Parts: sequence; structure tokens; C-alpha cells
Amino acid sequence: MTDSGHGWGDAEQAQFTGALIEQLSRCAWLGDASSRRSLADSLGLPPHLFEAPLPTFRVELAKQICLNPRELCDRLVQRVSWYSPEDAHALVERIAPYLAAYPEAGTNHVPVPQEKDGTNGKETHRLLLPHPLPDDLHHRATTLLAQVSGIDLPELREHIGHELGIPVPREPATVLALFKELLEYNAPPDKILPCVVLVEWTALRLSDETAAQACRAWAEEWARSQVCLPALERRRERRENHRADPDIPRCLLIMVEPDEDSGDITVRYWINGLAGTWAPRAGDLTVTRLDGLSRAVENALVEGEHLWDPARPDADSEHLLPPYVEFILPYRMLNHDVARLEIGAGGPGATAIGPRYCVHLRSLDRMRIYHTDPITRNRWRSRWRELHRRGPHLQHWAHDDGVPLEQWTGSLAHHPHGAAPFTALALDAPCRGSSGLTALKRAIAEGFGLALWDRRGGLEPRTRETLAELLNNTGSARGVPRRIQAMRVRAEADVSGEAFLGRHVACFWDDPERVVDCQSARPTAEEAFR
Repeated sequence: MTDSGHGWGDAEQAQFTGALIEQLSRCAWLGDASSRRSLADSLGLPPHLFEAPLPTFRVELAKQICLNPRELCDRLVQRVSWYSPEDAHALVERIAPYLAAYPEAGTNHVPVPQEKDGTNGKETHRLLLPHPLPDDLHHRATTLLAQVSGIDLPELREHIGHELGIPVPREPATVLALFKELLEYNAPPDKILPCVVLVEWTALRLSDETAAQACRAWAEEWARSQVCLPALERRRERRENHRADPDIPRCLLIMVEPDEDSGDITVRYWINGLAGTWAPRAGDLTVTRLDGLSRAVENALVEGEHLWDPARPDADSEHLLPPYVEFILPYRMLNHDVARLEIGAGGPGATAIGPRYCVHLRSLDRMRIYHTDPITRNRWRSRWRELHRRGPHLQHWAHDDGVPLEQWTGSLAHHPHGAAPFTALALDAPCRGSSGLTALKRAIAEGFGLALWDRRGGLEPRTRETLAELLNNTGSARGVPRRIQAMRVRAEADVSGEAFLGRHVACFWDDPERVVDCQSARPTAEEAFR
């Protein structure tokens, strides 16, 4: 084969590219747009790469790495290790033979895992670089942070992770230990090191103003020495201008993607750790069967509960929304009884998640086109804003009402001048192949984000009345999730609760301001045959 000009022949380069794409297709966290952005930034790649669809991103990333594999593979392994040490280890094993055979490449050009560093016994794969601080600044920072106490470390990690767009290690048990861990992390494009961002956030959380000022002075001195004080000040300005949004909850989002051919389901999840700020972090991908969904949800909830600890200071507010558990589902699964999934299934403490959390349904099909279909996006956001501005204005769909579906659909899209548009829907259960599902699809296409139904079937008069009363008696749209949860709690507590609507009510609550990048994690046909 002819040499490609990059050190390998054409055949070797094609094999390396295929191997890299194969490993990247196994990195579930790449499904999150912020993770792709972080990875592309760390490799110095152009923005159009992380804005591309996931399969395209994997292919283009591999091609870019082929241009300079000796340097970029080291950076790639380091960044992958932040998200998943297991993925990093698998990546090293897969690409090491290719790099070892790369012309003029010695062993220094093959990423090698470090020895175990005490972080739960896991191997890390970061580059063996000296810390980036001058000795005097390093000593002063460690002296300052060694005296810090009383800071909520999970909250501190969430703030740092949100600002930097990276997962922050959970293993360190003190601010100083986290600082030492972040010393190994590369700087983002504005050159402000992650360890400096930690010192800045520590200053904001300290009650001792003298200690806080010492932290700020340290960060300023470092920034002046690196000629990046303006960048530090811009970060401070953004923090000061940030205002918590009371409508953003602590949240677990669970995407379920069924495979018709195999009968498997792919489960992915994201966790938003702090109320008031939307910064969901992607979790692991699981392939299971439908009867394994409860276990997958429980595993994700365990991770979420670590972040939602009720002993944390931000959990005391009576206005704090309870954690949401939201299922992002394809149309044909929207009537699945997710609120009755059990935690601790099979044990003495088994309990349904519906009474314990605000459990909602969301549309996978619509969320997937959020960034590419401006008509759908604008309708959705407009209807949602109207819902929160005026409160729920209820429309109904019941097959037995005898209203032609086309005529009914027109009532969603058009309303008389001066009349409020419909913003909520009560309907027949959207079972597969039913007119209820067709009606829900049309409502979603028209931008509806709130719909309620009885999973057992038709919209009976009693159900219609109960749902209308629930919405009419809710002070604002923001209160709907709590009211639905309260219905479920009452039904669960009553010995005859099986007959109550609270056991069977489904709540479609699809907020266009809180989306995740839920592209398919499955490799494309092209990738699968590489």
C-alpha cells in the first residue's frame, strides 16, 4: 500500500480508524452534547465536529486523530478517563498495537495506564504530567484549602462541573483532595485551570470572608502570572449574573429505546444534581429487557440520591421541588406504567416510584428533532410559555365523543381572536394503534407539553371531571407535578387504592427548556460493519 503521508500506509490507517470508531461507539457518555463539546475542545478540533450527529461525530473524530495520532491519542485517552475509566482502559488496549507499530513511535507514544491511585482501586489513564502551578502558588493553595471546612462538597462538584462542562471526580472527600485531583486536568480554551475554578467556587461558598478573600487573591495572582486575568474576571461576571430558575428541579431523566428485532431495550440516563440550574450529566448505558427496566431505574436513582441528599443545605427550602423522574419514551411506549416501577423489587421494602418522586413522561421523538426542526421547537416553546403565563387551558379527546379527528386537530392549531389557546390535554389512553395515540401525536406536533390520561382506557366522565378539577385547582402550571404526585400518594395509602385514578394516572410533562441530547447510541449500519 502507498503511504498516506501520516506515518501509516492506507490499509493500516483504515484499520486504526475502524478500531477507534468501534471503541467510540461503546462510549455511552458521548450521547451527551456537552461531553462531545468537551472532548472536541480538549483535542483542539473545530466546532462543527461536536455539532454533528453522533455517528458523524465519531467518524470525523477518528479521521482527525489520524492526522496526528501520537499527540491526539494521549489527549483522547485522558479525556475519556474523566468520563469512564473502563472506557479508557478498553480504548488503550484497542489502539495500543496500532500506535506501537506507528513509524518512529516509541513507547512514549502509547498511552499507558497509571498505577492505582487510591480512587476506589480504579486505574486512571491521565497523562503523567507535572502539576501546572509554580511551587509557591501550589504551596499557598494547599495551605489555604487544608483549612477549609463546612463546605457542601457534592454541591461544589456540581457547580464546578456545570461551569467547566466536565464530570468532576466524586472520590475525593475534602476540598483539598479535589484540588489535587483537578491539578491533572487540562485548561479549557480560556486557559483558566479547573483547579483555579475550584478555588474560585470555594471562595463563593465560604462563610469566613477573610478566607474567601484569600482564595480570590490567590486566583488573581495566578491569573496575572498567566496573563489571563480578563478571562478570570469574565468567569466571575458570569457567575454573578447567573440566577437560579425556580422551575428547574433536581431530576433523573431516563431514555428507553426498544429494539423491535431483538426485544432488547437500551436505557440511558442523565442526572441534574442542583435545583435551579440545568446541567444534566450523562450516566451509563444499559442494554436489558423490558422486565429489567426497574433494576436499571433503581441503579440510576441510587446515583441520583447521592446528589439529592436531603441533609444538604439547599434541600431545606419549602419551595424546593421534589426530585423528578422523567421517562423519555418513543410514542409506542407512552402508555407504559412507569410510575408503578418498583424500587427494591422482590424485597420486603419494594415500593413504586410514583408516590416517592414526581414521575413524568416525555417524547423521545420530539426531543430528538429539537435542534434540527425549528418549527417543532418554536411551537413547543410557545405553547409551554403560554401554559405558564395563563395556566392550564384544557382540551379533551375521547373517541366516544364522536368528533372527527381532523376537526379536533384544527381546534389545537387555531383559536378565535382574543381567546386563549389550549395548553393542556386530557385524553383516552394512547395505546398502540388507538385513536388516543394518534390524538397525542398530533397534540405533540402542535407543541403541547402537558397531557393527562387514565392508563386503563377511555376518558370516562368521572376521569374527565377529576382531571379538570385538578388543573383548575392548581394555582399555577408549576404545581401540576406536585398535584399528580399527591394523587398517587393518596391512592397508595388507601387499602382500596387500586380503584383510584391516582394508581393509573399518566402525566406527560415535557419541558422544552430542559432537553438532553438523546440521539441513538446504537452504531450506524456503516459503523457496525467496519
